[in-house]
Amino acid sequence: MQGNAIWQKPIYDKRQCHQPYTVILDTKSAISKAIVAATLYIEGELSVKEIAEHLRISKSTLYKYLRYRNIDIGKYTKSTP
Repeated sequence: MQGNAIWQKPIYDKRQCHQPYTVILDTKSAISKAIVAATLYIEGELSVKEIAEHLRISKSTLYKYLRYRNIDIGKYTKSTP
């Protein structure tokens, strides 16, 4: 044993400790909201904030739903009519 080595705080490399992100939707309401969220996001007529407000969810939950539906998340650009 090396001196006080056992009392030292362990150092972790965040890149090596990263776990894959998995979203599990277990209610019909959440699954249906994920479908609607993906549809509205793909249409591109509403901002992320507007979609979240429409569905009464947070923006972070909206992004979780989009990841669940395997939607590519990119920069918001308002579609032209």
